[in-house]
Amino acid sequence: IGVSMETSGRLAFERGNFEAGTGDADAMRAFVESVPGEVAPKRMYAGYLRFVGRFDEALLQLERALELDPLNAQLRYDHGVLLNLMGRRTEARIAFRESLRLEPEQPNLYTALGQMDLRGGDLVGFVQNVEIAMELDPADHEQPLFIASTLCLGGLAKQALPYLEKSAEIVAENDYADSVRLSCLNAGGDTEAAIRLAMRLLEAGADPG
Repeated sequence: IGVSMETSGRLAFERGNFEAGTGDADAMRAFVESVPGEVAPKRMYAGYLRFVGRFDEALLQLERALELDPLNAQLRYDHGVLLNLMGRRTEARIAFRESLRLEPEQPNLYTALGQMDLRGGDLVGFVQNVEIAMELDPADHEQPLFIASTLCLGGLAKQALPYLEKSAEIVAENDYADSVRLSCLNAGGDTEAAIRLAMRLLEAGADPG
C-alpha cells in the first residue's frame, strides 16, 4: 500500500532522517508544510537543507521557525551557524550573541565565536572564547586540543603545550593529540623530545604522522 508524501515525510522526521541528511526532500517539505505551527520539523528540515547545501531554503525555514519561537536559544544558534556558512559574519555574530543572552552556558556556541575570531585574524579572541567553552564543559578534551593545534600551526609551539597537557589529563591516549604534540615539539626545536615521542609511537604501533 502506498503512502502519501506527507506521511512519508513524517516518517522521515520521526526516524531522524532530517538530521542525517537522508530521505526524500519533497516528502520532507510536504510534511513540514502540513504542520505550519510546529517548530521542530522546520528546524530539522533546515538542518537537512543546510547539510545538502541549500542554504537559502534552510534560512527561510529557520526564519519561519523563529517567528513561531523567537526565544528559542537553539534556533538562534542554528541561525548563526547558517549565516556564518553563508558568509554573513556580522549577522551570524548577532545571532550567536542573542542565543547566549537566552542561554548563557553553551560551550559549542563559544567555540563557534572563537572560530569566527580566528577567521578574522583575532587569535586572542579565539583562545578566550574556546577557554570559556573549556570551563563550561571540562570533560571535553577536544577544546584544549583545538587551541593547541591552532597555536602550533601559528608558530606558537611552546604556548600550545599546556593545552596539550590539559587535553591529556582528560583523555590520556589520543592519536591526534600525539600527532599535534609531535608537531609542536618539532616546531619548538625540541628535537630530542620529538624523537623520543616518535619512537614511542612507533613501538606502540601508531603512526607518528
